Amino acid sequence: TPLRLTHAVLLVGYCRLLADFLLQRRSPIAPEYDAFTNYNKINAYRSGFAAEYVDPATLRRSSLTAHILHTLEALSGFAERREDRALLQAVERHVRQGISDSEHIRQMLHNGLPQAQVIKRLCDELLQPAS
Repeated sequence: TPLRLTHAVLLVGYCRLLADFLLQRRSPIAPEYDAFTNYNKINAYRSGFAAEYVDPATLRRSSLTAHILHTLEALSGFAERREDRALLQAVERHVRQGISDSEHIRQMLHNGLPQAQVIKRLCDELLQPAS
């Protein structure tokens, strides 16, 4: 779940490109898809980018990070507009950093920052202009 507006915007753009990509390359959905989708979601909730991902079609296991980077690579050949390529590059940078918004908050709390300061810092980050 994105906790920053910029990350939410990245996800919206990524989802749009992914939906267009999948609609143009329809493939059969594995019967196990629903079970593995729930498994993958639970792992992602618990472990963020470090989560294990199981491909429902092949049952191949990888890290969620590796799966996302592989998907970004497939999408990069599909992205024709400069804005779409820039969006994919921004998503890739975020994924390679490997720190989700919730992990960022946990790190601040773990480093001893009081909850009120964490909230203030997050509000300040939210109000910063996009770069």
